[in-house]
Amino acid sequence: MLDKLSEALKNKSPEELVELSEAAVAIVALRKQSGAVPKAKISAIKDTIWRVANYRRQGIVSELVHTIFVKRMQLIGNAGTVSELKEIQAEPKPHYNGNGFSTGTFCIPEEELILWSQTSLRAPLNEAGMKRYLDVFHQVYGFHPWELKTNQEKEEAE
Repeated sequence: MLDKLSEALKNKSPEELVELSEAAVAIVALRKQSGAVPKAKISAIKDTIWRVANYRRQGIVSELVHTIFVKRMQLIGNAGTVSELKEIQAEPKPHYNGNGFSTGTFCIPEEELILWSQTSLRAPLNEAGMKRYLDVFHQVYGFHPWELKTNQEKEEAE
């Protein structure tokens, strides 16, 4: 059994090992509880582990993926109802209201950024979609893509 576990963990990054251990500890604690909410929390944790692994398989930056894991685990830990947990597990669904986009209470900006990035690879974004993509990028990174200086620009400024 230890050989199988060792083999499964062999190629994991430090972030992945931390995530798996945090998830395992949370699941063990939740299994000691009864009721629908603890069961739904376990399901949400399993979904989170699957989702972050899937993002990594797609080549998403590990730091961004780890942030999603941390935020989702916080949301799961704070959730008090099964319906909240179902909403946490749902994919980000930005809704256009005619003036711009809004998201649900449990939407994680880093996860929405991935959604917009993947959407833009399938088809060009319209003006409203592009504006939202850039706004979420700024929320996540604190700057817009065009504000990023190249190494040459940094050297010239010094």
